[in-house]
Amino acid sequence: MRSKIAILYLVLLALGGSSLYAQGLKSYIRRANKLYQAKDYAGATQEYRRALLRDSLSGKANFGISAAAYGQGRYDEAKDYLERAAQDPRLTPRQQAGVLHNLGNVAMQKKDYQSAVQSYEEALIRNPEDDNTRYNLALAQKLLQQNKNNKSQSQQGQDQNKDKDKDKQKQDPKQNQQKDQNKPDQKPQQGK
Repeated sequence: MRSKIAILYLVLLALGGSSLYAQGLKSYIRRANKLYQAKDYAGATQEYRRALLRDSLSGKANFGISAAAYGQGRYDEAKDYLERAAQDPRLTPRQQAGVLHNLGNVAMQKKDYQSAVQSYEEALIRNPEDDNTRYNLALAQKLLQQNKNNKSQSQQGQDQNKDKDKDKQKQDPKQNQQKDQNKPDQKPQQGK
């Protein structure tokens, strides 16, 4: 009988301990969220890091610290934390959509429009009613298309310049010879 009571006591103690553990994690995240709302990104980062010490896989803490990094213009760091947040299987589809939306925002800041389009599309699969993501997707698609058009126009311009140079050489070989005669001698001079 005593062994049953001891086992029951240990189970209750373990459950109570994990509850306190979760309470600590939640309180760090709550404090961090308040600091983030007040635009105290450094303070928020500290609290999110404390939460990550409790649970390094916490999607909420990783998401929060990524938002603080993004607010400070540290986009590579924000991306790293967002990728960690995406690994948390406890996130709801709506929370996953938020992570993907923010990955798209980071890609937009880095002018990686192709990645932004992919992230926004994935976010809309998880939360199709998100009008902000839909707007950002349309913008990313427009910028991606403009970027492709600019590159193709630039390439065409370079090709045309090469063709013009070749045509000049074919048309007037005597003029090219005269230019060569007007150039200074390129041979090194020897001392006398």
